[in-house]
Amino acid sequence: MPRMTGIQVIEKMRDCYKGINKQGGVKVQEPLYVFLTAFSNRNFDIHLRQLGINDIYEKPLVNEQLSEILSKVVSLIWSNLLKFHVNRKGVLGFW
Repeated sequence: MPRMTGIQVIEKMRDCYKGINKQGGVKVQEPLYVFLTAFSNRNFDIHLRQLGINDIYEKPLVNEQLSEILSKVVSLIWSNLLKFHVNRKGVLGFW
């Protein structure tokens, strides 16, 4: 990327979420971070995990990896929707 690295993007995103959550009110959950890289080694992977990166994939992706990423994202979205609905209504309902 021309202006910043992927790690810098993640760090800025995390700072934004910390700032939003410090303001009080509704707590905003950080997104699921998936990191795609052409460069990977053990130390780099450890650093990414310390930053809160959920999954690390090396380019190029194969179809199975893309399917795995999308499945995790969809599962997380549904899980969060159910939690939100239960918390707002007090009971699980249909929408």
